[in-house]
Amino acid sequence: MNKSFKTLAAILPLFAVGCTTPALVSAPSTESSPIEGQSQDFLYKLWAQGIDFYARGNEPFWNLDMDFDQRFQFTVLNGLNLNTPPTEGTLAQDTGITRYHAKIESGELVIFANEKPCTDTMSGERFAYTVEVQAKPASDTSFRNFTGCGDYVPDMRLTDTWMVEQVEGVPLKPASFMKGLPRLELSARERRLNGHDGCNRIGGAFSTKRNTIAFKPLMSTRMFCQTPEGTPDIGALLAEKTYDFEFGNNRLYLKKDNKIILTLKHVD
Repeated sequence: MNKSFKTLAAILPLFAVGCTTPALVSAPSTESSPIEGQSQDFLYKLWAQGIDFYARGNEPFWNLDMDFDQRFQFTVLNGLNLNTPPTEGTLAQDTGITRYHAKIESGELVIFANEKPCTDTMSGERFAYTVEVQAKPASDTSFRNFTGCGDYVPDMRLTDTWMVEQVEGVPLKPASFMKGLPRLELSARERRLNGHDGCNRIGGAFSTKRNTIAFKPLMSTRMFCQTPEGTPDIGALLAEKTYDFEFGNNRLYLKKDNKIILTLKHVD
């Protein structure tokens, strides 16, 4: 695991001229948090171990931990245990299914990660991916099939309060915003953001895949604020946008095509 590091929902504008009612406006409904029920400690442990993607299943109970830099480990309660080197996934066009195939002397693994919401059959927990594993120890002549749910492990360092400091390398001026520089509270466990854009409150969901973060449509209040011409619209820069991210110098950098778009500074 490398630890280096979709437009604002068109339903309502962030700045509605003449509107002074700060009621929160909902964005189109999205799926519930895919890792609802998983504790902060559970995810932190996976992240600290370098796990990038994990999956679980029932009847029989099985676990899959995928570290894309080190290993894939698949274990079943009845004793089946396969550890393989990592392999590159192949995304099937227009299906949202990524296939991984790993073969070693002791056995073979084929993993299908389908970007389709999944609910655990026992706990009721919701996940972002439906996962199928085909496993064949060297002593077997055919594959055993296992189905369950999984998700990417978020970078837990995202969980914090961040102040938007720069946009495309240009420092923002606190005086340009009624509430001062925009602030965002990110929760890696819940994959949600809350905060303000310097004027209105904003909130919404995001997803992560390794060092990539994809923001969903946002919701916003509709209070009008007078801002100098050319002041960046932070909500529009986040909503339905996907960025690579990295950390450094007490900052979170959101990048597109290796260019830093947003610089966020950690706030104590």
